[in-house]
Amino acid sequence: MIRVLILLLGCAAGLAIIGYSLKPISDAREAQAWPTADATITRSDVAEVVTSKKKPGEKRRESVVRYQADVTYDYIVSGVNYTGSRVAYVYRVYPNTADVDPVLANYPEGKVVRVHYDPAEPANAVIEPRAEALHVFTYFGALISLASVWCIFKGAFRRERGVVA
Repeated sequence: MIRVLILLLGCAAGLAIIGYSLKPISDAREAQAWPTADATITRSDVAEVVTSKKKPGEKRRESVVRYQADVTYDYIVSGVNYTGSRVAYVYRVYPNTADVDPVLANYPEGKVVRVHYDPAEPANAVIEPRAEALHVFTYFGALISLASVWCIFKGAFRRERGVVA
């Protein structure tokens, strides 16, 4: 019985991973059909992302510093000025500032880029309407869920035939 509960938890975890990854993928696909506007990059810098992490066996947490691109842009829709900061639907975080430089090189201050904006809410915009990196999570979640379901049914079939695992 405990084995079945663990496998059900595995199945639920897999479904949660799928759910986590499908929303940004869906949003990115929707954004590809949005109208576009010219935007001017107004900020292109490195931002620190500080999280805390607990090492196994230790009581105290330590801060972990990672880096991401901090890009903002101004654009106009129907005569109204907007400022956006979403480059893509997946924010990448890097272990050092040098890894952020190639991203920032694509968006130097003053560069004019095309942004996709939501016609129902023009303040919602994105430069790159894609979320390819999340497909891996979707497949991983599906694999976990399917493996858990397979193990549950395999165990039920074995019990039905009188084979004890």
